[in-house]
Amino acid sequence: MAGDVVERSIVVRCSITTAFQVFTAQVDRWWPKSHSRSGDLSTTVLIEPWVGGRLYERTTAGIEYAWGMVITWEPPQLFAYQWYLGSSSEQPSRVDVHFHDIGASQTLIEVMHRGPELIGALWAHNSSIYAASWDHLLPAYAECATD
Repeated sequence: MAGDVVERSIVVRCSITTAFQVFTAQVDRWWPKSHSRSGDLSTTVLIEPWVGGRLYERTTAGIEYAWGMVITWEPPQLFAYQWYLGSSSEQPSRVDVHFHDIGASQTLIEVMHRGPELIGALWAHNSSIYAASWDHLLPAYAECATD
């Protein structure tokens, strides 16, 4: 049985402001193109920086695929969104990303991806996929998150 939350964390060597900026406004720099809905290795990944904003990809052909919707926007401490991939916009999982200044120009990023109360039985199948994805995504992010 899968747990209720996939939790991952990473420490990056930059200010909290830079960490938040790289995670959100510069997501296209670090998001692996192999982790896209289209499979287009030249796709662009975007996050609209407001509550109700979209997380989406735009292919080289101009086709847009919705990945989620911003539900909390509190720079530079918190960013949360509904995640449609692996379920749907009608039954999304939820991702909360917390940023903590831990001094010495370092920031702790904590990711909590939850969903059994949101996507039901899909969670038991998808949680291991989400966990493996975060294990790949966070190191890619950390490579770009520097002052």
